[in-house]
Amino acid sequence: MYRVAFLRDRGIIYHDSPGATFQDTSYWAQVMFAGHRVRYLDRSCYLIRRDNEGSSEADGGKVYDICHEYDFVRKRIDEMDDIDIEKCRYACSYYRYWNYRWTCGRIAASSIRGFISYFSKEFNELDAKGELDRSYFKHDELSVLGQIMDDPDAYYFENYRFRRELDELHARIDGLKCENEDLRQQLSGTESELAEVYSSKRYRLGTALSAPARIFKHE
Repeated sequence: MYRVAFLRDRGIIYHDSPGATFQDTSYWAQVMFAGHRVRYLDRSCYLIRRDNEGSSEADGGKVYDICHEYDFVRKRIDEMDDIDIEKCRYACSYYRYWNYRWTCGRIAASSIRGFISYFSKEFNELDAKGELDRSYFKHDELSVLGQIMDDPDAYYFENYRFRRELDELHARIDGLKCENEDLRQQLSGTESELAEVYSSKRYRLGTALSAPARIFKHE
């Protein structure tokens, strides 16, 4: 929750990009960079839905949208007043790193290799411009970042090469589960019909009338 006066005074705005696609990311970053005080509450005031099939997060075709949001954040850092520009640039790169890694696990399998290549190119450029402070990163984060920057293809093959095959297998399993559920329902219906036949008066009367014939046949 933000004071309206604070937002207006600091010129905090949403990224005017198409559709509803991660604009809260760039908005949140501006707020955190511009704010001098943050108060934490013991209740939820902001709800993120992750169960909507039509959400941006669930849309594997939205590959580079998060990149555009961080490009916007980077532009806004140079435009904002009364902030530590150098630290904000470093923080922007760090949060960009984590959102790019999150994107690798969200997008369609066919897009991962190209995105990792883009990830590598962009972070090498940030490093060359002096906007990558490695002290912001934990040891394991630096290890992953180093792999991506040095050899994106090797990182892709080691971590994501079989993603498409796994997705296809999971899809087939889900399909088989649906088919199995249909068969189970058909079987259940057939068993119910059979039980009705066994319990019907006609079946019981027929069985009783045919019993002498069956006994005679066996003798």
